[in-house]
Amino acid sequence: MEALEKALDILRNEAEAEGSMIVGRDGLTLSQVGAIGDVESIGALASNSLRSPQSLGEQLGNGGLVQVLMQFERGVVVVEPLTEDYVLVMVAGEDANIGMMRYALRKHKVDLIEALT
Repeated sequence: MEALEKALDILRNEAEAEGSMIVGRDGLTLSQVGAIGDVESIGALASNSLRSPQSLGEQLGNGGLVQVLMQFERGVVVVEPLTEDYVLVMVAGEDANIGMMRYALRKHKVDLIEALT
């Protein structure tokens, strides 16, 4: 678990995010670093947030879901499936650099997946 938290923290710092976490597809939090708020609720909601976009992609024939990015008035949330069982959630403020978040995730995704195994 220490390797996973270290990988999450490296990602969080490089992405300049406030917090990052790994949740199961069932919504239960496996690991979390930084400030996220109500971790259990956010983990459950983030996991559920993948269902509609996945269905939309299937209906359109666009293949599997790669990432969901939600931009709000006061922040950004990125949700990305890592494996069949686990999902990454990154939370950042309103001044987030979305490109940097996506780049850092692409750069560190393999490390996160390896830390899960």
